[in-house]
Amino acid sequence: MSSVTTIRSFTEGTVQTSARTQYQVPGALFIGIISLYELYIAFSNTMYGEKNFLSKEFFFFFLFVFLVSATNIVDLIVQLINKVSTSLLILFLIYFLISAFLSSSDISSEYTRQIVIYIPVSFLTGFLAFSNFRLKYKLFDMSTENKLFKSATYFLTFGYIAMSLYILSGFLLTLDSRFIQIATETNIYYQDFGDAYIKAVICIWILQYMYLKSSLNYEKSYFNFSLLVVFQAILTAVNLVLIGSNKGTALIFLTAGSFLYFAKPPNWLFKGYSVKKRFFWMLPLILFGLLLLLYPLTLIDITQTRLFDYGNAGSISENSSFTSRFDQFKTGEGDRLFQNLIFGKLGLVYLHSTIASVQTHLGLIGGFLLWGFLLLRLIPIHGNKGRVVLKAISWPILIIGAISSFFTWDLLWVYFGAISADQRNEINRI
Repeated sequence: MSSVTTIRSFTEGTVQTSARTQYQVPGALFIGIISLYELYIAFSNTMYGEKNFLSKEFFFFFLFVFLVSATNIVDLIVQLINKVSTSLLILFLIYFLISAFLSSSDISSEYTRQIVIYIPVSFLTGFLAFSNFRLKYKLFDMSTENKLFKSATYFLTFGYIAMSLYILSGFLLTLDSRFIQIATETNIYYQDFGDAYIKAVICIWILQYMYLKSSLNYEKSYFNFSLLVVFQAILTAVNLVLIGSNKGTALIFLTAGSFLYFAKPPNWLFKGYSVKKRFFWMLPLILFGLLLLLYPLTLIDITQTRLFDYGNAGSISENSSFTSRFDQFKTGEGDRLFQNLIFGKLGLVYLHSTIASVQTHLGLIGGFLLWGFLLLRLIPIHGNKGRVVLKAISWPILIIGAISSFFTWDLLWVYFGAISADQRNEINRI
C-alpha cells in the first residue's frame, strides 16, 4: 500500500493527501488584480481627466479564454445553467431585453448595452471571484502550490495597500480642493471608483480568509486577520470619502464588520456574560489605528467633500444624497411603483432603490423573476454553517442597494454572480 502524506491545503482549507492529481486556483486572485486596475483607471480619470486605457473588459476576455483552455470553468458554467435559480435569472434578463426593445430608441440602446455587456461582466466577475478552478495540468506539488498562493495573497495585499497610499497621496497633493471640483464635474467616476474599490477589497479578503483557514492556530491568527481587515477598511473608507463615494464608505464599514463577525472563532471576545482580556488590549490598538488613518482628513476641510454635500449640508444627515433617497417616497414619486403594476415601464425616472426600481421598470413580473432567483440562492447559503464570505457580504450589499441604488448597480450583479458560484467547489464552503 502506498504511503499518503497529509498537508494543510491553502486553497481548500482542509487536510489533503498526496494522491490528489489536480490543484485549484482561486478566481479571487485574478479578479482582484483586474479590480485594482479598474480602480486605477477610475482614479486617473477623476483626478487627471480621461485617458486612453485598455478597458477591464479587454483583460476580462483574455482571462476567460485562459480559464476555458486551462481549467474546469466549462463544467462549472454547465452546472450553473442547470440550476432552477439560474433559469429565473435568464428569464429576467430576457424579459428585461424585450422591454428594452419595446421602448424608445434612446432608452432601448442604453438598456440593451447594459444587458448585453455590463450586467454579464459584473455577474461573471462575482462568479469567478467566488470560485476555485481546477487546472487541467499539474505543474507543482501541493507544498509548492500552497507557497505560491500564499505569496500571491501577500502580493495582492501589498499591491492594494500601495495603490491605496498612491491614491491618498494624490488627494493630499490637491489640498486646494481641486479634486472636489473634478469629482463634482465628472461624478460618474466616483461611482466607478467606489465599486472597483469594493470589488478589490472583497477579493483580497477572500484570499486572506483562505489564508486564515489554512492556519494551524485559527484563534491566534484571527487576531492578526482582524487588525488587517480593520486597517484596510479604514484606509479604503478615507479614500472613498475624499473621492465622494458615500455609498461605498457605508458599504465598506458594514462589510468589514459583518466579515469579522462571521469569521470570528466561538467565544473569542465574550464567553457568556464575561469579557475576555484580549478585548481590553485590542480596543486601544484599533483606536490608535483609527486615529492614525483618519489623520489625512484633518489636512483638508472635510465639510467641502461630498460627505457634507460640498459645503451645502450642515451635517452628514443633511446630505442631499441621503435625504433624497428617503424624500423620493414622500413627495409622490413613490406613486410610480403603481403606474404599470404588472409590466413596469423603462421610461420612468428611476427610484434609488433596487427593490423599488425593479417594480417601476419591470413590474411584478420582473420582481418575481429576480427576487425569486435571489431567494433560491440565499436559502442554501444561510442554511450552511460555513460560507463565511458570502454571508458577510450579503446583508450589507442588499441593504445598501435597497436604499440607494438602481437594480443595474454593478455590485448587485457581482453579488448575484457570487451566490451563483458552485457550492461544491467555491472557496467558502467551509
